[in-house]
Amino acid sequence: MCYNKQIPSNIPMNPEKPSSLSIPPPPEGRAELPAKQVEQVRQQAETAVDIIVAQSATHLKIQNALARATKVSTLLDSAVKIPIPFKKKPLEIGLDPVLGMVPVIGDFAGGIAGAYILGEAIRAGLPKWEATKMLFNIGLDIAIGLLPGVGDLGDFLYKSHKWNVEIFRKYAEKQGVKLP
Repeated sequence: MCYNKQIPSNIPMNPEKPSSLSIPPPPEGRAELPAKQVEQVRQQAETAVDIIVAQSATHLKIQNALARATKVSTLLDSAVKIPIPFKKKPLEIGLDPVLGMVPVIGDFAGGIAGAYILGEAIRAGLPKWEATKMLFNIGLDIAIGLLPGVGDLGDFLYKSHKWNVEIFRKYAEKQGVKLP
């Protein structure tokens, strides 16, 4: 995999091979490197650049997927924060509990939105075991929401989307992705 690289103007180009660099002669008194060794060094440098570019692209892909998943999770689990007197942490309410009040359909709609978060994580390379944990969280959220009466309260308390984004965030940190 080779990318078109900008070559500084002070490095002479070989007119027969426009994509390759011509190596200037060594200063007087120094031995010239064999052509084979020069070619090996050039290939190693090109490979190193390709690896860095590919790694950067992967990290960017994970960062963008995590940002999208976080937005959906916030909308579903903690879009509105209600301060409670004498308590440090406010009560967080999202769209998921509101959707859950619509019998059956609302809970499945929340599950579909949770599947979007799972899909983002899988496309970013999340391992199968971590994806299984996220799928379990989504299934449990749907099952709790289907319980008559108690399910609506469960939707307020069980923040599966937030937990799934946390699983995704830990994966990103293990990959060495710099997170905001």
